[in-house]
Formats: sequence, structure tokens, C-alpha cells
Amino acid sequence: MTIITFDLNAREGVIEIFFTLFICSATWSGCMAVNRFICARLMTRNEVSVKRLLMTYLISGLYAIALIVLSFKAREWLDPSTDIPAQNYAIYSVFSLLITLLVISNYTISDFMNQWKQSELKAEHMKQQMLKSEYESLKNQVNPHFLFNSLNTLTALIGEDQEKATDFVQKLSKVFRYALQNQEKNTIDLGSEIEIVNSYLFLQKMRFGDNLQFHVDVPAATNGSQVITQGLLTLVENAIKHNEASIENPLLIDISLQGKEYVVIKNNLQRKNMTQPSTGIGLPNIISRCQSLTSRQVIIKEEKSEFIVMLPIIYS
Repeated sequence: MTIITFDLNAREGVIEIFFTLFICSATWSGCMAVNRFICARLMTRNEVSVKRLLMTYLISGLYAIALIVLSFKAREWLDPSTDIPAQNYAIYSVFSLLITLLVISNYTISDFMNQWKQSELKAEHMKQQMLKSEYESLKNQVNPHFLFNSLNTLTALIGEDQEKATDFVQKLSKVFRYALQNQEKNTIDLGSEIEIVNSYLFLQKMRFGDNLQFHVDVPAATNGSQVITQGLLTLVENAIKHNEASIENPLLIDISLQGKEYVVIKNNLQRKNMTQPSTGIGLPNIISRCQSLTSRQVIIKEEKSEFIVMLPIIYS
């Protein structure tokens, strides 16, 4: 295929070869730039793949045609004796569009494979984090200390107030059932999580009395908002586990919303000496799981007398 005629001398043949190579390389590199920079800025990889692909094809195709027209016009301007037939504009435009199709298809397949691998890795990561969370939650709820304290409280209530004892057993059953029924879920309705947190705090209130005080200000209507499963429960458990709760220094726990983006868990900071070393699983696990589900980060603030964790809300 030639630009002027099929009867070319050696010099013209070399020019044609270099010109064709220029068109190929310019088309290829231009399509790469369109895919990597222009479309990447206009549209994120998380958006609909078909929409991104069509936009990439459109911009790359317009670039390819513009490249042919400008290259031919530049050649005619540099060499006034050159007369390029109109049909060659169409031929080279088709040739350039074929290169565009090849480049974009190659990048599309590559992006698809990379995203598929990333989703597989993310799913496996979430599975591991859920297993760790389940282990930590079950261990905290079924360990001998928890059962011993709960049974002691229940024994005292049976002799004092049978109605409270019945309520205590129901709340205790709800906490255990929650851990077993939701262990396969990555997220849970915020209202359900708040309900189980209230049950857990009720149990601890029966044990600590006025040494533990809490305030939960989260509306019942959450409009489909969700949080990571056992996230709030783990944070409340940590607050009780790591802080002193006494008559002199009562433990204060406050749970509220900050706009529509975060649930805020706040407690006064009064660390106690731990008889057993912390596993270090709870909070890092929450951070890691949230990173896999939302772009908003878990915010942790440790002030002189207060510890605050802001857990992102996830909308389905």
C-alpha cells in the first residue's frame, strides 16, 4: 500500500516505510495515553466497564483519524510536490482504526484480568478477616470469664428479681445467637448491630451497675445503612476490656452518628493493668475489613482523657 502510486523508486519506498511506521507507533502510543491518562481521569475503574470501554474507543478513534489527517497535511506542506489521493486518507484511517482496536482490546483484556485477580484477592482477604473476627468475638463471649461473670450475675438476679433474670437470659441468648447467625456476613444493618450492642451493654450493666454508664443515640430508621459485622460490638467489648470501671472512675461509653458517614464510639480513657496480654486482633481487624468495603477510613483519636473511634457507614 502506498500513498502516491505503486511505482516507487528506492527513496520513495524508504519514505513510505518510515511514514507507515510513524503512523503505527503514533497510533499505538496515542491509544495507550488515552487509556492510561485521559479515560482514567474521566472515569474510574470501578465504573461500568462497558461505558469506560466505549468512551476509550470513541476518544482513541477520533485521535487516530485526526492523526492521519494532520500527518498527511503536514507531509503535503513539507513537500509541495506530494499529492496524496483522497482515497488514501480513508485507507490509512481504517488502518489506524484497526491498530486502535487492537491496542484498546489488549488493554481491556489486561484490565479485566487484573481486576479479576484483585477481586479474588480481596474476597480471600475478607474471608480471612471474617474468620479472625469470628474467632475473637466467640472467644470473648464464650471464654470462662465471660460465662462466669454472667452466671454470677444471673444467680444474684434470680434471688432478687426474677423478671430481670428472665430479661438477662434473653439478652444473653441474643448475643450468642447473633455471633452464630451472622458469621458469614461481611456487613449488617446498622439497626441490628445497635440492637445487639444494647443487649451486650445491658448484660455488662447488670454486672457493673453504676460503674458502667452508656448512652446510645442512633435513630431506629437507618435507611439501609450498614456497618461491618460485629464492628460496633467489638469496639464496645474493647472499651470495657481495656478500661477501669469503678465507683471512683465510672466508665462512660457514648455511641452516636456523625452525619450519614460515621458511627462514633467514644469512651473516657482510663486504662487498667491487663492480667492477660491483648491479642491485638480486634481494632486492626476492623480497619482492614473496612478498607476492603469502603473508601472511607476508620478514624481513631486518642486524646488525654478520651478514646474515639469513628466507624464508616456502608450503604447498600
